[in-house]
Amino acid sequence: MMIIDYIYFAAVFVCAVSGAIVAARMHLDWVGATALSLATSLGGGTFRDLILDRTVFWITEPINIWVSIFATGFTIIYLKYFKPPHKSLRLFDAIGLAFFTILGAEIASDYHDSTIIIVLLALFTGVLGGVIRDVLSNEVPFIFRPTETLYSVSALVGVVVFLVLNKFQIPSLIINSMAISSIIVIRMASIYFNLRLPAIRINDE
Repeated sequence: MMIIDYIYFAAVFVCAVSGAIVAARMHLDWVGATALSLATSLGGGTFRDLILDRTVFWITEPINIWVSIFATGFTIIYLKYFKPPHKSLRLFDAIGLAFFTILGAEIASDYHDSTIIIVLLALFTGVLGGVIRDVLSNEVPFIFRPTETLYSVSALVGVVVFLVLNKFQIPSLIINSMAISSIIVIRMASIYFNLRLPAIRINDE
């Protein structure tokens, strides 16, 4: 199996876990939790593939669906007996954001040479799953919250790292690892140090 397959599986797994955690907080049943996890883990990649007019990834490899379902069941059982770690949702969301963003950049670069197209498709792949999860949960998505720490910015930095390193003769495993790590580090550091972009305000005077 190619490395990209393992990145897919890892991204699907952690995003499904984040969906299951949200479902547990909402006191959904197993069906609701599975539906929310599937939407979270498959949504961003589905949108990307439809835009690129390529076969949706979970149709060509249905094992991604089973990975999501397994992650949901595992999380539900775990939460039944153990309390989730502090800020676990943000941790899993950060990992899923990183994996799917760079995966989106990798796939988009195979279809387009335009930097802006690669960046946008990478960001769509990374953030849309979480957006769908939050919308279905009747929450303002992480990416739009003025109180939320650096989210899309961390994904953007990761894509820039990916694009820059691709200019050199560096193995793809190293490129992907460094780009993914940069997203996770920046996202978690922003949470720890409470870093965020300034909110836009209207002067009513």
